[in-house]
Amino acid sequence: MRIRDVVIDVRNVEVRMFLGIHSHEKAKQQRVLISTEIELTQEKIDDPAFYDYDRVKEFISGFAGRRVDTQENLIREILGFIMNDASVKRARVMSKKPDIFPEADYVGVSMSAERE
Repeated sequence: MRIRDVVIDVRNVEVRMFLGIHSHEKAKQQRVLISTEIELTQEKIDDPAFYDYDRVKEFISGFAGRRVDTQENLIREILGFIMNDASVKRARVMSKKPDIFPEADYVGVSMSAERE
């Protein structure tokens, strides 16, 4: 039997950080929710592949209190960390700022990468 997809999801890890280019975003920490979808390169059902998603959660949590100018920069850094693992075939990272506009659930950016 051949495995088609193995995807690890880490959803809505909440981090309080300085994220943004506007003065009010630089002055006060805000809630940021970060999610990942990580597709692994596993081909056989008996392949003992293991992916340590604790490392991803810890890396994301490490942004607490940090300052990053844009969601795009934040995502690139997380995506680079994830794609550094050779067992990752492709990954998508999304950040959401839920407290930006009262009339919107969130403002988010997502980005994906695939191993060549």
